[in-house]
Amino acid sequence: MSEEKFTRGPWFIKQSEEIRSPYSPNVSSTRITILDEPGGQYQSRHVIAQVAKGNGRGEANAALIAAAPEMYEQLKRHCALCMMMHPDCDGCEICDTGKVLKKARGER
Repeated sequence: MSEEKFTRGPWFIKQSEEIRSPYSPNVSSTRITILDEPGGQYQSRHVIAQVAKGNGRGEANAALIAAAPEMYEQLKRHCALCMMMHPDCDGCEICDTGKVLKKARGER
C-alpha cells in the first residue's frame, strides 16, 4: 500500500455562501465549501472542495465528499480484517475494496 497524499480528515461542511466570479463582478454562484477545519473561515489553504448548491444535489455531494476520510479509514479496516481471515490473500490487490482504496490514493 502506498503513502496517502491527500489531506487527512476529518473534513467539515461550511454551508452555502455566495461567491462572486473573479472574472465578472455581476456574476455569482452559491457554493457549499468542504474545509479541513471546523467552522473555518474561507481560506484557500483549508478548502478541500466546493460544490454548486443550485443543481439540487449540492448538499448530498458535499456530504459525500466530507465523509470521504472516514469512509477511507473504514475500507482500510475492512481490508485488514479480511486479510486476517484470509491470510493467503494478496493484500487486496484483486478485490473491489482494494481497487477503491487504490483509486482514492490516486493509483492506477
